[in-house]
Amino acid sequence: MSTSRPIVLAFDTSGPFVRAALQASHAHTHARHEDMARGQAERLPVLCEELLAEAELSWRDIDGIVVCVGPGNFTGIRIAVAFARGLGLALGCDVHGISTFQLINTDLSGRQLCSVAAPAGKCYLQVLRFGVPVTDAVLVTPGEDHKVYDQPAMSVTGHRAEEIAAVRGLLVHPPRTLPYPEDYAALIPQTALRLLGEGKALGPAKPLYVKPADAAPPKDAPPVLID
Repeated sequence: MSTSRPIVLAFDTSGPFVRAALQASHAHTHARHEDMARGQAERLPVLCEELLAEAELSWRDIDGIVVCVGPGNFTGIRIAVAFARGLGLALGCDVHGISTFQLINTDLSGRQLCSVAAPAGKCYLQVLRFGVPVTDAVLVTPGEDHKVYDQPAMSVTGHRAEEIAAVRGLLVHPPRTLPYPEDYAALIPQTALRLLGEGKALGPAKPLYVKPADAAPPKDAPPVLID
């Protein structure tokens, strides 16, 4: 995907919401956010179509697609990634994945441990350097020590950052403050274009699952087949 005034469609359904943004030029981004715990699969394509109509563009005008790959809600991530892949095939355009860690990363000049809220009072953590991951994502309880802290000279930002930073006496970097929910949608294509403009590769449109889905095969014995 070229960074010279491309038209980029981006979206995120990794939480109880649907977010979409259309970067029609370097100067203007059409963005929407809707709180939604269910029905994201049905709403996402319609929302994207509404943004295109607002910008007086068509699906064929899109140069690239960026999808938030998580971490977050297991089913929600799959919805957005599946839609991105299918749309990319239909339109013949590039499809990129970007993580929630990259979207909350605020220290772009060094290493930063980024924290995203996880179920059961835990956090997803990953270290980024200049906006690019340098460790695997892990699931931890805030306050416990972990090898992810072994990276040198880094700050911490995100969910429960103070507790996480206290483990090793790290500096807390204030989280990014955005006044409107739709600003978080606009952040997706803006971050992607910045990274591409700096010559950094984005990840694939593949779900970022830090832990397996909360599901297990049934324990009941299989039915007996009668000839």
